[in-house]
Amino acid sequence: MNGSLTNELHVDVDKNNYINIRRLYETDIEQVANARILQETENGNGATNEYIVEYKKVLKKLFDQNRIIGVGAFDDNMLVSLACFNLINFGDSKLIPYLCGVWTNPEYRGRKIANNVNQQLMKCIQQRKKELQPRALLTLEGTEAAFKLYKKLGYQNVAGEMSFLGDVESINDINFEESQQEKRHSIIYYENKKPAMQIIYSYEQFFAHPSNIDGKMSRILQINNLQGDLKLNNFRTYLQHFFSKHRFCKYNVRELISANKEIMKVLGVATEDEMIQALENLSFNGINGKTLNIKRSNSVMEKNLQKELQERTTWNKRVIFEYKYGY
Repeated sequence: MNGSLTNELHVDVDKNNYINIRRLYETDIEQVANARILQETENGNGATNEYIVEYKKVLKKLFDQNRIIGVGAFDDNMLVSLACFNLINFGDSKLIPYLCGVWTNPEYRGRKIANNVNQQLMKCIQQRKKELQPRALLTLEGTEAAFKLYKKLGYQNVAGEMSFLGDVESINDINFEESQQEKRHSIIYYENKKPAMQIIYSYEQFFAHPSNIDGKMSRILQINNLQGDLKLNNFRTYLQHFFSKHRFCKYNVRELISANKEIMKVLGVATEDEMIQALENLSFNGINGKTLNIKRSNSVMEKNLQKELQERTTWNKRVIFEYKYGY
């Protein structure tokens, strides 16, 4: 158990009337994984044995690295609702809380338990506020009701997000050089022995997902045109090579433009919307002859945490929350 997680559950309550809400620990991984099976089954994604084994490995890794803050609701020691912050960095020295693993047992919905779990989760981040950026992110995978809940909790849609997911053919006849500086990685592609394009990115560890079972993701932070006459076809080839090494990638077009507008000239565009469309039109050679594309992500949401991180919370080191519900 991680030593920094000091709050524990007080169990001396009437189990017929109370739901206990507390921090999640490494010892809860089995119950969190069982909840994931129910969630993915309900979502229609399914949960294979291979996926759940990997899911538990990723959870342990996140607990070991102190990259997860989780809160769960328990009824007689049975996990019935949970929400977690997966702490990522996007190449920065400070971490970003990424909301994930949100689930409530269908039999316990409609009682505001999930809302209270999320409220307690927001309080938990105060213990690590010096390490955090003043914002939280999430990728919405749910119903209109879930969207309304997060809007109510202060989350807003993020414009310009795009992602790539898939297995593409590798390109062998290409010259490149890789390097790393702190949390940022760099790959420079060469053409005729001269630098042509640079991709700066970060490695992130997300929760495992049926479509990405190891949870690994690369966040592209910057694409630099190092050659004034970089051709669009070469740009696509370099991305093809990058995607062959990083099957799951995310980036924000607005951030790419802000970092280096030269990339817009390569794509022949003048606006953010035109750049999104141009990137969507690029196609990449997938394995088994499949064609893969970059897609826009309309489901990413962000919450400003300035207020939450400035507030002071008085903690009871034994009891986090006891929620009484009626039938």
